[in-house]
Formats: sequence, structure tokens, C-alpha cells
Amino acid sequence: MKLALILTSFHLKAMRFDHSLRAILGVTKITLFKMAIVSTYLISNSLHLVLTLLEFGKASILFE
Repeated sequence: MKLALILTSFHLKAMRFDHSLRAILGVTKITLFKMAIVSTYLISNSLHLVLTLLEFGKASILFE
């Protein structure tokens, strides 16, 4: 009986750990997706800014 309680207790702790690990991995996955979206947005805006500055500076690279 005591062995069964110990095993059940261990199993429940393992299940809780597995559940919390899944929750952490889910949050990490969402965070990575958000970081990818924000990074893409920043890169896009940076390129737009560079092109705008080249246009205002009348860079020869744009007119070749």
C-alpha cells in the first residue's frame, strides 16, 4: 500500500512537471513567433528608411 502511494505521488509530480513544461514551451513558442514578427517589421522599416534617405540624397546608385 505504501509503495503504491509513493508511486502515485511520484506519478502525479511527474504529470505536473510535464504539464508545466508544456506550458513553458507553449509560451516560448508564442514569444518566438512574436519576436519574428517584430523583427520582420523592424527590418522592413529600416530598409524603407534607407531607401528614403537615398532618394532625398539623390544617390547615383538609384539612377544607374
